[in-house]
Amino acid sequence: MNENEAKQTLPEPLAYDINQAAAALNCCTKSVRRLIRRGYFGPCKALRKVLIPRQQIEAFLKATCDTPKNLR
Repeated sequence: MNENEAKQTLPEPLAYDINQAAAALNCCTKSVRRLIRRGYFGPCKALRKVLIPRQQIEAFLKATCDTPKNLR
């Protein structure tokens, strides 16, 4: 493997499983499952494991995080 191949990064996943979503949100898997139960995430259950689309995680963060006030 040459240097160029080593520098290439994998694209971000389109969806995360429970463990990956917990790591991305810096919380435990129990919290992710709780968010699913509360309706914050609509997981894809088409496969054998639950997948949460990356867009839903990003939308959740935008909707629940405070926006910083302009400093004067």
